[in-house]
Amino acid sequence: MLFFVYAAFAAFWAPEGVASVVKVFDLCGLTALILCVAGWTSRDGNLSFQTAFWLTFCSIIVLFILLTASGYGFTDSRRTTVLGGGPNAFGRNMAIGFFGSIWLVHRKCGKVWLAVTALTPMLVLMSGSRGALLSLLCAAFVYFGTERMTVLKRFVLFLSLGCVCGGVLFYSSLGQRAMVIFQERVLRQTLELRYASGRTDLGQVAYEMGMDHPLLGAGLASFPVYANAPYAHNIVLETFSETGTVGVVLLCLPFSAFAGFLLKRWRLVDRATFCAFTAALLHAQFSGDLFDSRYVFTFLVAASSVFVGGRNLMPRAVKRVSGNGGLQVRS
Repeated sequence: MLFFVYAAFAAFWAPEGVASVVKVFDLCGLTALILCVAGWTSRDGNLSFQTAFWLTFCSIIVLFILLTASGYGFTDSRRTTVLGGGPNAFGRNMAIGFFGSIWLVHRKCGKVWLAVTALTPMLVLMSGSRGALLSLLCAAFVYFGTERMTVLKRFVLFLSLGCVCGGVLFYSSLGQRAMVIFQERVLRQTLELRYASGRTDLGQVAYEMGMDHPLLGAGLASFPVYANAPYAHNIVLETFSETGTVGVVLLCLPFSAFAGFLLKRWRLVDRATFCAFTAALLHAQFSGDLFDSRYVFTFLVAASSVFVGGRNLMPRAVKRVSGNGGLQVRS
């Protein structure tokens, strides 16, 4: 919360004429969201909040899949987006939905959610978002490498998912469209032409802003004054450019605490929630502004609270009968 408070105060030294008030309201809304999620998850003994959240989120993902299958949401550049959110946001949501569907399957909410698990990678490709694709691949690698399962089960799951996704990609019209977008956006634009959608230039401007105002930054929402873009498309560089080194340190504090939490409690951390956080954090380095990165903070809190609220993940008390017939409880 210290970071949000400080970032809001950075509006006082922002250049005149910038929309700092709008961004202050965004920060207030983000703070309220994080406090609500923290309150709900910390007392969520049966993971009812987590279940309701993922059921709602993945149901919306199903709606997006159906709209895409009906031909809705295709842009002039052949990239896919739904309801005007932009293809990058669409790809990020699909990547997060991948892990949400896995969470629902593990919670025995129905194996029907495996269909979402199989289809969301294709929707990420159809979005044309390279940041979302990279985020999904890295987070999925973490999930399959760390999930609690035997090597054989991990191999079978990975092979089965790969076969289903491959079948959808190569033997459906939407899959063919996804492959065309992949060839254009990844193989041609990224690998051959080295096209980065101007992200390199925006990052350079943000870095120079931070170096010109190293301690406190240039002020909240000041990035458009220095560049022909609303934000830097990188949560760290945006923070550095507008709130300085102080802001970066405050931003890193919760992540440092979370890293310490993982080192101590990794055995109890829900892998799907953690990987959803990983995907959101990686995507925030390539697209969106601070408010667009709300998934990062939401899943940071959720992943930290699952083992606290979800007492079913903690070692249960074990009752055994002693030699004299009495009951002893061992935690």
